[in-house]
This record gives sequence, structure tokens and C-alpha cells, in this order.
Amino acid sequence: MRARWRVSALAASVVVGVACGGGGSSGPSTSDLTGTWNATKVEFISTTGLGTVDLIASGATVTLVFNADHSFQYTVTPAAGGAQVMTGAWQMMGIDLMRITPTGGSWYWGWDLTLSGNTLHLSCDGAMDVNNGIHAGYDFNHDGVWEPAKWDLVFTR
Repeated sequence: MRARWRVSALAASVVVGVACGGGGSSGPSTSDLTGTWNATKVEFISTTGLGTVDLIASGATVTLVFNADHSFQYTVTPAAGGAQVMTGAWQMMGIDLMRITPTGGSWYWGWDLTLSGNTLHLSCDGAMDVNNGIHAGYDFNHDGVWEPAKWDLVFTR
């Protein structure tokens, strides 16, 4: 089964990010997050009732690398296909919110973040530009149309 996910880099003239949670005064340090994280769950949860898909359960591998210079690389390798890579910048926005900005994007995702030992949990409702374009989604019914989705990811190292 081929994984069907998409990350687009639409250029909006105004930066608008949809934060998924509230920040606080401080969160994990750069050294707490720096390194390679391997996904144990990457779920897309339809916001329109079309179901839930876990890329890991379908045979994909997903890695997330946070670098000390605040760059990142997110790599999805479907069970039957080549790797898909997204790069960009990351920034902590308080105790439980991380901002992820893809390279070339004029928008960002606000991820709720929980770090417990060597387990990192990220969740996000999505990211939109000023024209309500979807920057994250999944083709739940395999009709070539990307439906909006929430993301729920768990990583270990």
C-alpha cells in the first residue's frame, strides 16, 4: 500500500500560522531535542470523518532530525517507494509548543510538544495560509484530493 501524504510549500504573501496549543515560559532545551528521532506512530486523523491512517502501521519509516542550529529534516519512506524529505527550521515557543517552518514556506506549523525521557510526542491540527490552503493532509479515500487532517506523531531515540 502506497502512503499518501503531502506537504506543500505554497508561497503566501502574509505569514499566518495556526498554533495547536499554548506556550509558556520555557520548554525543552536545544540539547534535549537535538538528534535523530524514529517514529513509532505517524497518524493522520481526518477532520471530516474519513478515518485515521498510521503511516508506521502501513509499513513506512519516518525519521525526524533536529540539529543544534535549529534546522530539521523530516523523512518519510513509504513501504513501496522512495524517501520524501522536508527540511526547514524549528523553534521552541514556550514549554509545550514548537514552531516548524518548512524551507521556502511563508507559513508554519505550531506543534504541541511533550518530551518524556527519550519519547517525543508531537501533535498538530494543521497549518493554513491566508487563503485557507491546506499545507498538510492525507488522501483518505484515494481519489486524488487531499483532505484536511490532524497529525499525531510519536518518536523515540
